[in-house]
Amino acid sequence: MRPIAIRRSALLALLVFAAGAAKSGMGRADSVITSVPGPVPTNCGAGSASVDLHDVYGDGKTVGAFFGVAPVWGRGLIGPHGVLHLGLYNDGPEMYQQPYGWGSKILWVLRPRFTGTVRITGGSVTGATPLWFDAMENNVPVTPQRLLILRAKNQKAFTGNTHAWPSFPGGLYVPKAGCYYVEAHWPGGHWRLTFAAGN
Repeated sequence: MRPIAIRRSALLALLVFAAGAAKSGMGRADSVITSVPGPVPTNCGAGSASVDLHDVYGDGKTVGAFFGVAPVWGRGLIGPHGVLHLGLYNDGPEMYQQPYGWGSKILWVLRPRFTGTVRITGGSVTGATPLWFDAMENNVPVTPQRLLILRAKNQKAFTGNTHAWPSFPGGLYVPKAGCYYVEAHWPGGHWRLTFAAGN
């Protein structure tokens, strides 16, 4: 093949790729975030001490540190003051999901035999920015939302053991480094936790 024909073939392939990328949204400025979330702030307040929960999966074992108060706990904040490390699992823009923010895994569990509904909300401590949550309910993902509702009676425990704790694997989305809170409300009670988020 002559050099000029090779150049034309390469140019044609590049044009086809560029057209496909433009059609799919690849390479658009609003689909790629290249910044990092920023450092973890140190002035967010005391947070809440973590607790070790036992028998969450119906096997009698301790599963580690959770935050919250009966009947609902979450797992995913680190340390005694509750820090959410953004970008902990992937150090790149793939952790950011527009328009929600930097994603991090959170596991919500409810006390066995609790039959009520828990409402989870959160935001920046200044009140200017809401947090987004999602969770699996009966193995069906829930679209990220500002109010997450955990329905104990509709959720099965992971193990199928009726004495195990109803569990909701999900995510928490934070727009940038800063000080935030998460609240849980259920009939007859609630708790609120302040935490720091950053890289």
